[in-house]
Amino acid sequence: MDNKFEITQHFPSDANIFHISAVRSFYFITGRYFVMAGKIEKALKSYFILSDLDRNHQTTEILGQEILSYELNILRKDFKKRVKNNINPKSSR
Repeated sequence: MDNKFEITQHFPSDANIFHISAVRSFYFITGRYFVMAGKIEKALKSYFILSDLDRNHQTTEILGQEILSYELNILRKDFKKRVKNNINPKSSR
């Protein structure tokens, strides 16, 4: 995608109206890409755009679950590391 992560960067400059399914698909795909790349702030931007369109749509829910899963995996790894090293999770705050 040549680092073009806004839908407007893929169409002629005079295009300013997009079909909702094109917007939804574009930001769902870019959001998933960002989750897989570990760029959660950018994934959240895609998620919020999807949520503004329709918070109950399947793509919004799937992307939200993927973001939460990524974040929980980070917490899980940190917790296991602390337990392994005998560190109290509350003491490091």
